[in-house]
Amino acid sequence: MNVNRIFSVFALVISVTALVLCSVGFFGGKEHAAFFNADKVYKEYEMKKELEAKMQKMSEYQTFMIDSLKFKIRSVEQKAMSNPKDQSIQDQLGLLYEQFNLTAREFKERNDGVSSQYNKMVLDQIRQKAKEFRMKKNLPYFIGQGENTDLVFYDDAHDLSDEFILFLNESYSGGKITP
Repeated sequence: MNVNRIFSVFALVISVTALVLCSVGFFGGKEHAAFFNADKVYKEYEMKKELEAKMQKMSEYQTFMIDSLKFKIRSVEQKAMSNPKDQSIQDQLGLLYEQFNLTAREFKERNDGVSSQYNKMVLDQIRQKAKEFRMKKNLPYFIGQGENTDLVFYDDAHDLSDEFILFLNESYSGGKITP
């Protein structure tokens, strides 16, 4: 585990703890922080399911195209075996291999790009709707946690980032920083 990952986990734990403690302190012990399971929300989000279905259809079409190319290749391979000296068949087979490799590579690149684009669209929408939900519920903090995701939405009035940076830097330098 690298140092940045350790620091990120440590900072997240401190941030969440501070948010909860500040919430209790600022609001007289009333519960004002809410949490959601980010993995569950992501998995159950209809937009994600619809985009997954589109990816599946695209993948099925691509599989059909690749299988068609494989069938053509097998057919020409049989001709090439029965006529090993026929250069036109050998050339045709070479072109089919090239077309197969190019098509498979293009499909993979396209799938990776579309998948990345769809994932970004879903996550952006979840973030936006989480902010709206936090405001609708009048929550100062709405925290989402998952296996690979940690999201915290808060009222900007409670943002102590600048003060925390100053404290962090002063602590790191032994108090030798002057503003």
